[in-house]
Amino acid sequence: MALNGGAGAAGIAGRVRALARLGFLAGGACVTLGVLGLRARKRQPPVDGTVRVTQLWGRSMLSLLGVELEQEGPRPPPGSMVVSNHRSYLDIPALVSLVPSLFVAKQEVGRWPLLGRAADLSGTIFVRRDDRWSGARAARAIRRALRRRQTVTIFPEGTTFEGPGVLPFDPGCFRLASLMRMPVVPVALEYGRAQDAWTDPDDGTFVGHFLECLSQRKVRVRVAFGAPLEAGDPDELRLRAQRWIEAHLRRPGAA
Repeated sequence: MALNGGAGAAGIAGRVRALARLGFLAGGACVTLGVLGLRARKRQPPVDGTVRVTQLWGRSMLSLLGVELEQEGPRPPPGSMVVSNHRSYLDIPALVSLVPSLFVAKQEVGRWPLLGRAADLSGTIFVRRDDRWSGARAARAIRRALRRRQTVTIFPEGTTFEGPGVLPFDPGCFRLASLMRMPVVPVALEYGRAQDAWTDPDDGTFVGHFLECLSQRKVRVRVAFGAPLEAGDPDELRLRAQRWIEAHLRRPGAA
């Protein structure tokens, strides 16, 4: 009986925690949207501070969710092309909290409530999968951002994947890096528990999973930054990045 009562109390505490965090997150999202919208109306480009606003949002979101980050390796310098494996929607606040960056995201993200609008205002480069014209426009936007010394983060798997390992990387960004003679910084990102990641390709369990994360005391995320990989043959560069990330994926705290 005592065990059941304790479990019930823990469940109630988790629901209260989730509701309180949800309220704070909604308020923070509205404030962030307001600031980003004001900057957009003044036509201030992302390089002038919008990505810094996004970084503050990312740090606030992680703090409210009780996310603990474990970082390995030096953070990439401004103007880097960063490629990371993709485990969850939490990847973006985890990465942007460490490195101010523009992100490349699938077009569907732009339709998400609040987050989609925030992504648009923060300069996210959207791409429609299986549309070569959309891919070409995204490549031009990435090139412009890198030339302005803005960091761009890309998930070459193209979708979230629970693992183990990674999905085959799309070659597009590596062709662009080779063309620009731009080094690529690989990033390996992993969660303390497999269930803390969210990999539903149809977005069907987003709300349920989000609330479950909100109810936890802590979510642990490990982010490992690699040394820049010099551009060369794009296929070789893609394989080197993929192999580095696969070799450095492990749970936070693991030896």
